[in-house]
Amino acid sequence: MKIEDYILLRDHLWNLRYEHLKECRSSDGLTKHPLYNIWISMLKRCYNPNDISFPNYGARGIDVCERWWSLKNFISDMGNRNGLTLDRKDNDKEYSLDNCRWVTSREQANNKRDGEKEKSSLKHSWIMKQKNLPHNHMPSCFGGL
Repeated sequence: MKIEDYILLRDHLWNLRYEHLKECRSSDGLTKHPLYNIWISMLKRCYNPNDISFPNYGARGIDVCERWWSLKNFISDMGNRNGLTLDRKDNDKEYSLDNCRWVTSREQANNKRDGEKEKSSLKHSWIMKQKNLPHNHMPSCFGGL
């Protein structure tokens, strides 16, 4: 399948599922649940080609397990986030109970694909060069070293 066909298929699936989600969320009252925005963002990253994060998720084939199309199931499986962020243990696999966990922002930053780690390292080097600081120095506002 050509990439254009794949994107059209994903777009079509997103539209179908999004219509289903609109119907569900208006009747179940869960749009005010603390996990709702995390859940809907996860779906958009994977299925909405217009989402800014789609190239790093949906375009790479990252899916959401069928069970998690239900917000109630996502809440039941993941429980309370306690201020943590949703993280996939293996960044090349889908969002599912077996592959997801709640972690701190720092832990999540350490769980990036190799290419993402390289970009972070280059950004760090650029910041240090702009600030005329030694490469091994990281100001506390950037998390220290």
